[in-house]
Amino acid sequence: MVVKKVEETSTIKDMMIERLKKKYEEERIGVHATDLLFPRQTVFRKLNGSQVTERDVVYYALGAGEGEAIESLLGMSEVIVVSGGIVHDIDSVIEENGKLVPIEIKTTRAEVLEPKKHYLTQLGLYALALEVNYGYLVIIGLNAGAIKTFRVEFDLNEVRRFRDEAKRKVFQALAEKDPSKAPCVWRDFELNWKCYGCDHREECKKVEKVRKFSFRFSKPLYKAGSFEAEVISKLNVLTQIPLYSYEVVRNEKGEVVEVRFEVKEEESHLIFETLEKVNSKLK
Repeated sequence: MVVKKVEETSTIKDMMIERLKKKYEEERIGVHATDLLFPRQTVFRKLNGSQVTERDVVYYALGAGEGEAIESLLGMSEVIVVSGGIVHDIDSVIEENGKLVPIEIKTTRAEVLEPKKHYLTQLGLYALALEVNYGYLVIIGLNAGAIKTFRVEFDLNEVRRFRDEAKRKVFQALAEKDPSKAPCVWRDFELNWKCYGCDHREECKKVEKVRKFSFRFSKPLYKAGSFEAEVISKLNVLTQIPLYSYEVVRNEKGEVVEVRFEVKEEESHLIFETLEKVNSKLK
């Protein structure tokens, strides 16, 4: 076989992105159970729309394929239940004692397969929708090559309180077209991973009144020296919060001469204290 020409083209990729965007728009009518986990992002998305990226297509292809494979082994495909004004997209169900019990399927590349907060909250909402006090969680470790399953029992009164409160805040924010009325997960270290790829991150910074600051040292910090290490260490702690960020400015010798960072004003002193302490030691 003789290949005459190979050239990269985005035609098919663009088609997949556009079709996935259309699919998401069609499927996300109403407020879904998973929307209650990330209220502000839900409000931003419904008010402003979301951008579907190449990465979203990859994640969709991986997630859809794995999910469908497991569902076929269980003998039951996705079940959609509308309850309490919320749409519940349940991966699968099993019948026990004459009742349908939800099964939530999660895939992860983590080596340790453990029930995470949002896995359990999502499953709890599905159990409430089906009016049973338990459900099954299936965690598939892609890198670990292992599967763990858990039977999880819930206090349905607690789940109902969470659902109703989250729903109230989302519906209020949507009615008033004010995302600030919906809580954000940016300080929740189990959930704020969602913030890093969020289309509305910059808008959220404005809601939270995140400001830009800068500090210039009286003398450059020696490259890879102890002062630089102290400063970088403090700034790295800062960026564990996804709405916060920093930039280090270096001179031609690679020495740190200035740092710029974004943080809420009332928390800026946490950074300035370290910067001023280091600066006072420069000779």
